[in-house]
Amino acid sequence: MESADHFADRERPDSDACAVNASVVIPVFGAEDLLTNCLRAIWTTTDTSQGNLEIVLVDNGTGYEMFADTVIRNPENLGYAVACNQGAKAATADILVMLNVDTEVQPGWLPPLLAAFDDPEVAMAGPRIIHPDGSLQTASGIRTWHGGGGAGGEEMKIDGPSCDADGVTGACMVVRKNVYDILGGMCELYWAGNEDVDLCLTVREAGHRIRYVAESCITHIEGASGAARWVRVHENVALLNQRWGSR
Repeated sequence: MESADHFADRERPDSDACAVNASVVIPVFGAEDLLTNCLRAIWTTTDTSQGNLEIVLVDNGTGYEMFADTVIRNPENLGYAVACNQGAKAATADILVMLNVDTEVQPGWLPPLLAAFDDPEVAMAGPRIIHPDGSLQTASGIRTWHGGGGAGGEEMKIDGPSCDADGVTGACMVVRKNVYDILGGMCELYWAGNEDVDLCLTVREAGHRIRYVAESCITHIEGASGAARWVRVHENVALLNQRWGSR
């Protein structure tokens, strides 16, 4: 991992200054180079000169050397939901950015996301997400459904303008901290799957709006954090249906 001085000495652009504070929470699990690339992208695309951004890393048992405003160490992998909740508790800003370690933010990514919260009815937002080759991975947010056909979430592939959405993907999920805290954060019964859909449904049920923000873009190397991502797929689906299928 690159040293703290190496990151601190990087020239950071001053064009993206934002009045709204944000805490970027990154659960860390997987190859060490993912974290290096994720942090490098943040530092080189985002202005932090106004103190408007803090980084909170939650180490799920890797033991890697890490440099951030806050580093939380777990002796083992406690799962994505637990790590996000730990990071949210430690965060000091009004806006939380839950970011996967296998992502790289693109220039200009943060201001449009924060601008979505100028509307007090908006509690959550998410960006346009692309594959490393530049092709579209997720746009227009997530369409969720529940009822007789069961509960689930489908990543939308419609590359349209910013709009209200049923939900946004956990690869980059931006949420008001007070809403996150009041709703209890992510459900820790899930293991690396559907906790983001569950939280979106909880936010919507509480009467808040969710925005897909097309002007913001990140690259997501889907599934790069390792096989742990897939070990409880069926259990996660069953739990989502147990919690939401009859509503």
